[in-house]
Amino acid sequence: MRTDTGTMTNAEARYTPRLKALLEAADEIATAAGHTYTGAEHVALAMLRDPAAIPTREIATMGLNPDAIAEQIETVMASDGYRTPSNQARRLDGSVVTATE
Repeated sequence: MRTDTGTMTNAEARYTPRLKALLEAADEIATAAGHTYTGAEHVALAMLRDPAAIPTREIATMGLNPDAIAEQIETVMASDGYRTPSNQARRLDGSVVTATE
């Protein structure tokens, strides 16, 4: 997130303190799981563990249990079928983002 000179990037400068804390929590979750990467699943777990996060509150408002969703994600991550990260992130329109972008 920082350039080689140690200055903040434009994207990092836009992150709120709350988002920075969420991403740090996701990194901690990934490290605790023994993963060498931080993926969307780690970010989702960090969000679901924050009862004040708007998505977590809305999930609860819908009658769903954020803790149960987090447990299911953890179950998938512990399964034999869990795959390590790929280079194929997708945009909202479904197109693939390449590693060079």
